[in-house]
Amino acid sequence: MAPHRLNPEQTPAITEYGGVTFRSQLEARWAAYFDRHGIAWEYEPKRFDGWTPDFRLVLGDVESCVEVKPVSEFPMDVAQRMLNADCGGDVLILGQGPRHAWRYDGDGWSAVALTM
Repeated sequence: MAPHRLNPEQTPAITEYGGVTFRSQLEARWAAYFDRHGIAWEYEPKRFDGWTPDFRLVLGDVESCVEVKPVSEFPMDVAQRMLNADCGGDVLILGQGPRHAWRYDGDGWSAVALTM
């Protein structure tokens, strides 16, 4: 599968939110979503082999590494890079909105439903 490429209108724009400088408006929108839903987050928490997650989330006792991409379909190339990095926790890919989210649960990737 070919890597996902951004269309010119999807070029990331550096955006400030909550005292943090994000590499894209989409990342800032997800941070605002986490805040509205009381989800603890950390931006670009650490680097793994070949991958720096956009976020680390804490949901109860579960930590998740999160990648944000401006996609509406599952990005296999991104998913494989995330799995190869072996961050040791749950892994999420968040796309353009709450209906574009996927989670790796150890048995494979599946779509997850988020609410706004």
